Amino acid sequence: GNKAVVITEDDFSRLDDGEFLNDTIIDFYLKYIQDRLQNAHPKIADSTYIFNTFFYKRLTQRINGIKGAFDNVKKWTSKVDLFSMKYVIIPIHERAHWYLAVIVNLCELGKVKSGGGGGGPRREQKPKDEARRLTWNRPVIFIFDSLKLRHNSVFRPLRDYLVAEAEDKRGITIERDQIKSKYGYAPAQPNYCDCGVYVAHYVEAFLSKPEAFLPLLVDTHNNKKTIEQQLNRLWEIEKLGSKREHMQNVILELKKEKQASGADT
Repeated sequence: GNKAVVITEDDFSRLDDGEFLNDTIIDFYLKYIQDRLQNAHPKIADSTYIFNTFFYKRLTQRINGIKGAFDNVKKWTSKVDLFSMKYVIIPIHERAHWYLAVIVNLCELGKVKSGGGGGGPRREQKPKDEARRLTWNRPVIFIFDSLKLRHNSVFRPLRDYLVAEAEDKRGITIERDQIKSKYGYAPAQPNYCDCGVYVAHYVEAFLSKPEAFLPLLVDTHNNKKTIEQQLNRLWEIEKLGSKREHMQNVILELKKEKQASGADT
């Protein structure tokens, strides 16, 4: 497809035990996830946008001494309307560590009129119901980190980007406080080197059943331990131990298919 990811022998070696995954492997596997999703769950695929691993770096990059801004990435979505998407995936690499941002329900912001705040019947909801409705129709930026690190400085540039993107692409004004933020519960890595593997797994697991994840991720009413147990089942933590091998096999199988088709290698 467009912007294909080419895997070299050096890239492939990053999937060996103890190695850190690089951006090429992450980008490849995210495209693989997206391709499979289009076949298995087209409705989810059509409401999902996955940024590549350079997006956040570019968004926050300093150019001529000035910290990055919307203009750095303005053209990245020239052919896509983020505010028609329900799930936006952003892999982030900082200080030799991979973690994941997932923005949900941007499609709800796309319905807001210029200067609007939702209004209408929503105000009639009881406070308890309002909190729980966060799952269904409120934009939220989730951070998933396999080392359980905090990234409070990430939320602001992402919110600023979304505000500017809405103005530029839709001509609508949204307020930053319309976009909530939350650290999502996800399995933790047992070592120092598997953060990239966990990011790849988080994306694959979440997109396989997002509507099952969301109620649990925002649930503040039920027992925390029970919620985490339910989330662990959804995260399919039993697959994490063999994830590197699985990713290797995916690449090798695709290579075989390419060779069988007579395509150049």
